[in-house]
Amino acid sequence: MSYYLFSVMYMAILGYLGNRAKISKTFNIVLMIMTAIVVNIPVNHLSINMLTYSFVGEMSVFLFTLCVLGIFENLKLNRGNLLNFKSYIFIFIFGLILYASVLYANIFNLYYQNQNFYYIIALCCFICIIGYFVHRTLGIVYLICLFGYGIDLMGSRNLFDYFIDGLVWLFSIVCILNFALRFFRK
Repeated sequence: MSYYLFSVMYMAILGYLGNRAKISKTFNIVLMIMTAIVVNIPVNHLSINMLTYSFVGEMSVFLFTLCVLGIFENLKLNRGNLLNFKSYIFIFIFGLILYASVLYANIFNLYYQNQNFYYIIALCCFICIIGYFVHRTLGIVYLICLFGYGIDLMGSRNLFDYFIDGLVWLFSIVCILNFALRFFRK
């Protein structure tokens, strides 16, 4: 996947902000298209997408799929909530376990488990099933990530790179804190 795909992330963010500002659907579409153009314009041979790619690396299939679903949600083409509180908790716990294994902070090394390929495939299928029971959209997004691994969509051969990245994990933390603040404010 290329750094151009970060345009979808910025389109989803600006679409969300336009939706929160209650602007018209047509103006919101124009805003998102203009965002996609602006983030790809290089200034001194460096665009916003290139800068984002240099900080966070390759975009995961999970983040790309969430951004596309977020765009549809912002345009009200998809009725219903994108993800719920339990989904963000699940993403946070999954990311915490995975990133703790990257830092060698837990007992089993999940991220670097390349010797037993079938174990990783079975574990990721299990994550898809649990994700489906947590929230239907989450399970389907994880299934798309598994399909993306099957067709070798990214350059990585590690299956967990398709399932989560740092931006998704930070986004889940922000959403959990947002839910908690709204709960305590009531």
